[in-house]
Amino acid sequence: MTTATLSTDAGKTIAKKTEMVLENDLSAFAHRFPVSGRIVHAVSSEVGGVLALADLLEAHGIWPQVEGWMATGKPTTLSAETIYAVFGAPLVDRTARHLDIPVESVEIQLALGIPKFFAALAADEDDELGLGFGAKKKAKHKNRGNRNNAAQRSGISPP
Repeated sequence: MTTATLSTDAGKTIAKKTEMVLENDLSAFAHRFPVSGRIVHAVSSEVGGVLALADLLEAHGIWPQVEGWMATGKPTTLSAETIYAVFGAPLVDRTARHLDIPVESVEIQLALGIPKFFAALAADEDDELGLGFGAKKKAKHKNRGNRNNAAQRSGISPP
């Protein structure tokens, strides 16, 4: 089990969630964003989980950016150089082979997915990750399949 050494407000946002909740959040993220989420999930698992991923980002000086994503909810992309500096070519290559996708796809999806995941972590806690899994769903009042409604919308009188 990894312990977060993150002392910033963003780090405290992560630290107030249990490791299991963070891993569940990552699974929800992977479900919601099948390409980038699956790749971020694979890399996170490889490095030891979400807290280890956060520690890696902090150790490589990326944490100020992470704080910005979490504070604003607006992620920016990481550069390919940053991806390789943080994870190294062997991990990127292993992930590509494991998922049977091109290395370039792993680079791009990590560059997009990691910021998106951390920005989502700071989302309203009633709506886990802003993904709709914890939020109450609004009822839809559409009457699908009703010929009369379709006819009324088109301006044609029903038979």
